[in-house]
Amino acid sequence: MHFNFKSRNILKHVNDDNFELATKAIETISKYAHELSADDETSTPEVSKQTQPASEEVPKPAEESKPAEELFKVISTKARPTSKKASRPQNKYKVERKLIGASIGPQYYSESMVRKLGIHGGDMAVLNPDPANYKNYTGRLPQVTIVDVSADPEPNIVREKAIVESAEDGTLVAKYDYNHEPLLMHGEPTTIKLDEDDVRRNHVSEGDLIELAYYTSNESNEARVTWKYDTDEPETDDTITKPHSAYVEKGDTKVKAFQPNMDYDLTNKKVLMCGYGSHRSVAQEVIDAHHGKELLMYDEKVSGKGMEGNLLTAVKHADIVIVMLNSVSHNTANKAISNARDMNKFVATTNTNSPLAIEEAIDRAMKREPIYMPTSHVIE
Repeated sequence: MHFNFKSRNILKHVNDDNFELATKAIETISKYAHELSADDETSTPEVSKQTQPASEEVPKPAEESKPAEELFKVISTKARPTSKKASRPQNKYKVERKLIGASIGPQYYSESMVRKLGIHGGDMAVLNPDPANYKNYTGRLPQVTIVDVSADPEPNIVREKAIVESAEDGTLVAKYDYNHEPLLMHGEPTTIKLDEDDVRRNHVSEGDLIELAYYTSNESNEARVTWKYDTDEPETDDTITKPHSAYVEKGDTKVKAFQPNMDYDLTNKKVLMCGYGSHRSVAQEVIDAHHGKELLMYDEKVSGKGMEGNLLTAVKHADIVIVMLNSVSHNTANKAISNARDMNKFVATTNTNSPLAIEEAIDRAMKREPIYMPTSHVIE
């Protein structure tokens, strides 16, 4: 009974790796058990187990049980692996910007995700989880962490904000940018044909403000429509953009377009508005009036198209950072200002949301004047 109990214990630990060894162990135990039974029968045939004195019991030979015990130890060790496989290191991937969307390693991100994440061509990024660690990755879209920002994001791609027009043949084309300046290709004014599939997909029509993109080697004067901007009224020569209500005097029946009150130029500069995301159009008026390259938005309370998903990434890609104190938490405001200082960005704050307050904050940032300044403009 003693050896059968050990056999059952060994069977609990049998697996593919130790099957042969376990079999030998059980055979050894059975052999010794049989031999001991035979000895018991020849030495004390007339004495029953119940009447045999304790002093005359046959002792269990230590040298006979040792091999089975040793085999049992080996099997137990094999059945309990102690070493763990090392996890694969995270890979860094270069962001490969396409005309529409971007590829980061094996993962593709749509145009809307590219804008929300604030990623640019040439950036180095880490994906979590990393699809390369899985044979067929079909999980959620991996989180993107930018670890290095590219100084030359899209050397082979041209992007233009343009106004859609109808050609004589009924197709849609673009001749002018959003400032009504002629579009240039190789230094000459040009008419760019819009991709018909993009036009249908994005419901583009005459008068819309769009972003178009094409490669620098473009010889066909064709471009992809990468984005359609949300505008209540198209910006054409015959229409006037609706300004913030702070610029409309009581009794006025006509809409007055925003006119710059300060003399500075934002050409080739990206402005980040930290907070105030629900009133993007107001800030856009100020940026456009001063010929800004792009308006970036970060707001912890607002999400959607055109909103940056990561504060640090947003600050990295901006030239000027404006923090709207009445629209973000104290913690977010401090982080935005601290990051901007560390990266030597132009930075200022405002606690009101009128176009004039935004315009003044940008002016103060570019002059490296105090970051905080009390304001008293109209608040909507």
